Order: sequence, then structure tokens, then C-alpha cells
Amino acid sequence: MLDASESPSKKKKVSLSFKVSTFLLGHIAAWKSLSARVELLLALEGVKEKEKSNVVVQLLDEAVSSGEAGRVVFASSATDEDVQTYAKLLLQPYDGVARKWLESDESSAFVVLLKTIEITDVQGESSLKVCSTIAPTHLTGCFSQVSEQVSDERLFD
Repeated sequence: MLDASESPSKKKKVSLSFKVSTFLLGHIAAWKSLSARVELLLALEGVKEKEKSNVVVQLLDEAVSSGEAGRVVFASSATDEDVQTYAKLLLQPYDGVARKWLESDESSAFVVLLKTIEITDVQGESSLKVCSTIAPTHLTGCFSQVSEQVSDERLFD
């Protein structure tokens, strides 16, 4: 029974979608299987919660910070399609992002994006060039928020 002091009108209502997305995000962060992460991230693809974006940025930071060898081991049991889908999903929070969130200390999204751009893979290929072929709409949406003066042509040449 509800206590009179805890009536639904006074208590902040938490939506079911928020509860479900939080539950799935916890599992995504805990599971080390790339294929499992892809499936759960695909299930949350339409969710636009700030908390989801923060968790996905942490996953991107984990992938970036693990080094080339760590990324190779992590992706070794997955298909190339899963690896590309995972990369797209990790860049998704940057699509149409608000500048306030991008620059906030809470999300560390901008710092993680810079670390991602600085990666060079085993063949010497810049991750910026790789990312531009994987998810160009996500990066251009992000960069338009960061600096309106930077054009796609200058970034991806």
C-alpha cells in the first residue's frame, strides 16, 4: 500500500523504458562478448536517454584505452559485421548531440572522442578515416556542434 506521504503525484515517476534501458545498459557494460553487446545496443538504439549516452561513451573509452592488442582480442570472436555495427553504435551518442552534454565533465564525451580520433591502427590507418567510413553522419553531427567552421572536406581529406 502507498503511504500518504508517498503519493504518486509527489513521487518522481520513473518510466518503464528508463528502468528497462538502465537494466540493459548494466548488462552491456558487464558482458565482455562483442556480439552480446551489439544485440543489446541494437535493442536500445532508439533510446535517447542521457544515461545511455554516458554508458556508451564509457564503452567507447574502454575500447580506445584497451590498446590495439586489446581491441583485436575483444573482436576476435565476432564477425566483421558485428565489429562495424559495434563501432557505429559506440559513435551513436555523438549524432545530433547537444553541445552542453558534449562538453560536460559528467559525460567526458569530448575527451573520449579526441582519444578515439588519435588512435592509429596496426596498418597506420587513422581512426578518423576509419570512423568516417563507418559512421559519417555521427561524426559530422558531432563536429557541427563542436565547431561550425570545420567542414567535412577538411576533416576527412
